[in-house]
Amino acid sequence: MCPHPHHPNLRRLLGLEENGGDGPEECRKILNAVGQRGHVVFHSPEPAAGEPDLPNTFHAGVGHGITDRCHVILDPELMDPKCVAHVIGDVFLEWLHCEARRNPSIRDIR
Repeated sequence: MCPHPHHPNLRRLLGLEENGGDGPEECRKILNAVGQRGHVVFHSPEPAAGEPDLPNTFHAGVGHGITDRCHVILDPELMDPKCVAHVIGDVFLEWLHCEARRNPSIRDIR
């Protein structure tokens, strides 16, 4: 189910036109707008073609059969489930501070 802000003020906050439609394309616009604001985690039960295409995005896969490009892929059966978020967080911090990623737009993440 896709979030669908109908109120024009909510749409303005996301940088969307005041009147939007319904359907998968509108859902993609909303998710991209939310993702561009940062500090958000998208959960997908399966790798989906409709996921937001955001630049400078960290991807983590948890589970079996993950074939998409991810910065880290974890098998929760091989570790304590309480550790999964911590491992993802550690790898994210390494990814974020990697020398190869040093540029002004990345350092401005808050």
